[in-house]
Formats: sequence, C-alpha cells, structure tokens
Amino acid sequence: MMEVTHSVVDFQPWAFPVTLRVGWGEPFEYWPALGFTGESGRRVAVDVFYEKDRDDRESVRFERLLDEALTAQGFYLTAMSEEALASAPKTAVARMMVRFAGVATTSACVARLREVLATHGGSTTLGQLRRSAADGGELVAAACVLGMRRRLRLDVSKDGLDASSVSLLPKGGDV
Repeated sequence: MMEVTHSVVDFQPWAFPVTLRVGWGEPFEYWPALGFTGESGRRVAVDVFYEKDRDDRESVRFERLLDEALTAQGFYLTAMSEEALASAPKTAVARMMVRFAGVATTSACVARLREVLATHGGSTTLGQLRRSAADGGELVAAACVLGMRRRLRLDVSKDGLDASSVSLLPKGGDV
C-alpha cells in the first residue's frame, strides 16, 4: 500500500527498537512493523499485530505505552491487525498496481498517457484510461509505474483497479 500512496514519501521496515515497560516488569525492546514519512514531513510508525493478541495487548494497554514511547521520539502510531490489513480491499488493489513495477515506460507511452490525462482534465479512473484507446492496458501499466515513482498521483479505490484514479501533479511535478 505504501508503494502506491503518493502522500508517502519514504517507507521502510522499522529500523530501531522502542523501549517499553509494561507494569512493573523489566523494560523490553519492541519493533513496530515499518515506518513512513508523509509528504508533510510527518513520521509514522505502523504496528501490525495479530487479532489473537488483541486481548493481551488491551489488558496491558500496550498501544498506549507504544504511542507514548513513539511520541517522545517524534513519531505517530498507526496500529492495525494483520488479518484486517491482509483482507482489506484497498490492499488487494494496491497489490494489482505493484504487479506493474517491472513494466518499461517508453517516452512515447508517457507522451500518450499525458495526452489522455489532459483530455480528461488531468485526472481519470484507470478503467476509463484502459477503455480510452487500443493501448489502454499499456497506459494503465505506465500510470501505475509512474505513480509508484511519484510522477503521477494514484488514488487506490476499495472498489477495484478500474475504479482507482490517476492524476497529473501540480505544474512542474508530473511526468
């Protein structure tokens, strides 16, 4: 999901431990799943947990402890269950977009993509893009690749790949 979210500037597996102390126990080191930086500069830690662990986490107020420790280090916390993340419709759509990662984008294809986006006011759904011309499938692939490179903006829709949209960036920032 991070790969195709335009507002995420950088993301990576969590690189350093967060020290927590639950109750009177000994402090221990914990690593959230990953961290990302948004285009506003906001830094966020993403903690992915298993649903079966929810009761244990709630009983010791784990999220509050983790949030406090991360806030002290200048990070915001986002926690989500692995099961919810894996089954989220947007996650499935993002996986479809990422499959285009190895597609080469030729200058002719980029020019054609720009032309089609311009005729749609700078933004269109990937479905409309696919249906816009005989080379629509190639344009969708190029749009996904350029979105992952942050040269276009992709907006993932839970309703599927064709319902997701692509748009030009403000003047000077796009393809």
